[in-house]
Amino acid sequence: MSLWSIFGRAEDPTINVHWEGDKSLVNHKKHAKALLKNLKTIRDRFANYAHQVVLMAEASDQLAECLTQFYGGSRNKRQKRRVEAFEDSNRGMLEHASAHYDAGAFEAKILDALDELYTDAERLGEEIDHTENAHYLLIEQKAKVDALLERKITQEEEFKDYKLLEKEAIEMAKRSTFYHQIRSGVDTTVKYLLASRFERMDRSLIELMESQFYFFKSGAGTYDYFRDEIGEYRQRVKRSERKMMDTVDID
Repeated sequence: MSLWSIFGRAEDPTINVHWEGDKSLVNHKKHAKALLKNLKTIRDRFANYAHQVVLMAEASDQLAECLTQFYGGSRNKRQKRRVEAFEDSNRGMLEHASAHYDAGAFEAKILDALDELYTDAERLGEEIDHTENAHYLLIEQKAKVDALLERKITQEEEFKDYKLLEKEAIEMAKRSTFYHQIRSGVDTTVKYLLASRFERMDRSLIELMESQFYFFKSGAGTYDYFRDEIGEYRQRVKRSERKMMDTVDID
């Protein structure tokens, strides 16, 4: 006769409990920790990338200001026009960088989706810890019941001991039911999180790709004026070099 049939229960509520340790739960915890670590690294890289783009644009704008001051003493109108265009272009790029990669805008567009995934992974870790604790309490309760079953009692103690055993067994059944409920929830969450993590990361990746596309596209337009200036300068230098070569006496 089983312990539970003594109390009129047809089924053992502690069936399928891993008394020696839940290996599957251990694996879930391992995956949750690895996912959290990866997500934190990716988030930090995303944020650092945005910060560096803005820093680059700021550095270009500051350089343009210095060059404008330097050329302030030049009487060559083309040189002044060139450096003014350089300053205007870099100021435009700074505006584009701030619009696409400023901390607030970048966070709302890209990091929020990543943070949602990170929060879910963090919550899973907490659920696993909670489940592990419930598992520990269940094992602890089983030890109490086992100790009572192994006791050698006298006839006078039998009724009192039976009542205590019934109380502890009922408590074990409650803890077992609770453990199975949250354990099942962990399995569901792990399955969902692992299955959806790539699709959810796509949201941040596509947003970043879109930001890069428009940022560099607008940058190409902003710097389009440079093409004529670069071409004119290269041609002038070549003409000067050829002229110098023509005047060189080879003999």
